[in-house]
Amino acid sequence: MEELITLADGRPAHTDKLREYFNGILRAEESGEEYPVDLMHIWPIGYTRKDNAVAALRKSFVEGVDYVSFLNVKEREIGATTEEVFKLSVSCAEYFAVRSNRQVFEVYRQCRQAIKNILRGNLPDFSDPAAAAEAWAAEYRGKQAALAQVAEAGRQLAAAQPKIEFADAVALAANTVPMSQAAKVLKLPGVGRNKLFAMLRADKVLKSNNEPYQQHIDAGYFEVQANPYKAGVNGAKGPRLGVTTRVTGRGIEWLQKKYKVGA
Repeated sequence: MEELITLADGRPAHTDKLREYFNGILRAEESGEEYPVDLMHIWPIGYTRKDNAVAALRKSFVEGVDYVSFLNVKEREIGATTEEVFKLSVSCAEYFAVRSNRQVFEVYRQCRQAIKNILRGNLPDFSDPAAAAEAWAAEYRGKQAALAQVAEAGRQLAAAQPKIEFADAVALAANTVPMSQAAKVLKLPGVGRNKLFAMLRADKVLKSNNEPYQQHIDAGYFEVQANPYKAGVNGAKGPRLGVTTRVTGRGIEWLQKKYKVGA
């Protein structure tokens, strides 16, 4: 029998409708959509009022990283009204509201696990122990081979290090990296992605919306990546555009010097 779950604002929610919604946003995330969750759809899970949810979002999460916002003009019979729309990443939505209701979170967890299973491909036939054992053995061998390749690449890079500038070494892996990976490379004590964003805003490297000032883009330290997404359930409200700040190899080298990494 279908289960009803009471949300924070008192409204009941059908578990099958929750599953349908969570499956939709998780698939959107897997397809590359960075902000697939509309605040309007998830705030009742953890909050009794929308304005309280908006205040909590702005206080605890970073715009341009965890969520984006924009104004949407809604036509009425007489005149029009402007509505501020908030679009969240899946991880932001999970920690912002979904985890606050254990029943809802259990439905979400099951959906995420199901998506992972689909992406992994078909599971071995557990009715045939020999086939299952061979499948797991093949997977293990594949992982070991991949780890060996990574280790060998690391040894080759270390041997060539005197001949390669750090920025060039980073460029071998990727042209740019997100701020979360830049924080890991810098290894500043107690500084993760959000703290690094805050430091760069305080030092006037980034604007309040986490976009770099133009001189730092011109210097080749950062790039701004456009992230198109569709607003509303199943993109019903049409295309929108968000932006993400990414760090170049030269930018990481500059940040190392700026914050005296390894000094």
